[in-house]
Amino acid sequence: MEGDSIKKYLILIFLFSFLLLLQESFFSKIFIFDYFFNPFLIPIFLLIIFSQKNLAFFSAFFAGFLFDLFSFLPFGIFIFSLCLNVFLTDKLFQIFQKANFLTPIFLFALFLVSDKFLLIFGKFLFGFLFSH
Repeated sequence: MEGDSIKKYLILIFLFSFLLLLQESFFSKIFIFDYFFNPFLIPIFLLIIFSQKNLAFFSAFFAGFLFDLFSFLPFGIFIFSLCLNVFLTDKLFQIFQKANFLTPIFLFALFLVSDKFLLIFGKFLFGFLFSH
């Protein structure tokens, strides 16, 4: 049982490392409505949908850590925004789980919008806290 969970975490680490290579080499030039394509959000959202909350939080933390390593922003902004986004989306999915088949599509759109909003909020918050 424990070997299977270690395999899941290792697969996620390799997946996000590969997605980081794609992000930095190809997807950094693609902008849709002034928002760059973020391939990290798709597997994180799929983990939320399939009720893998622990793996989703680990993925958000690891992806945020990788983003923070290669970002010019203060360290921790991406970890904060992705982990908070996973928490909020998971709570919304628990509320609307029995609604209908359009719920995951609506939640994915909300997940993308809240990612952008939480990143802006994190920049403001970290800038305010660490500017003095």
